[in-house]
Amino acid sequence: EIEAALARVNAARARADADPRALEDALTALGDASLDASQHATRGAAYAEAVRLAEQHGGAESERVLAPMLGLGTALAGSGHHHEAVPRLQRALALQRAQYGLFDVRQQDTLMTLAASLTALDRTAEAQELMSYRVRAAEKVYGEGDPDVVPALCDLGSWFAETGKTPEAREAFMAALNIVVAKLALN
Repeated sequence: EIEAALARVNAARARADADPRALEDALTALGDASLDASQHATRGAAYAEAVRLAEQHGGAESERVLAPMLGLGTALAGSGHHHEAVPRLQRALALQRAQYGLFDVRQQDTLMTLAASLTALDRTAEAQELMSYRVRAAEKVYGEGDPDVVPALCDLGSWFAETGKTPEAREAFMAALNIVVAKLALN
């Protein structure tokens, strides 16, 4: 997969003047392929170049910046570079919210990754706010008590448990369990 992505980047570089978007997309695909193969240096460089090109050709706040910025932030977080990851993930989240709205479910993974990086940096109050927001966003989209809210509640419960907040973890898991029991009772 990496070889194919490299070939796509090389082909796009040859015609970058004609279609800079093709190079941005190819670099983002190379970053994604490198992420899957745990090639940290390649993915960071590919995402960073894709962000630079997207900003240059589409503007700093364009939707074009979102995928490579999110990839770069996720790659940095996955390699333990949380100080570098947080501002990029925050920017990706702001772009998602500007493009799709405050309660769009596409931000769920970004919120989770950003919360994990904030937790690693001992910024647990900010992380807790994001994890709780994930639940509120799921409730807004699916409806309170809908089974599609259960994963966000379980993630919140796990986060509480990992940070030593046992009563809060129990409460989140019980809320998820109550939704499942209510759903099963209807069937």
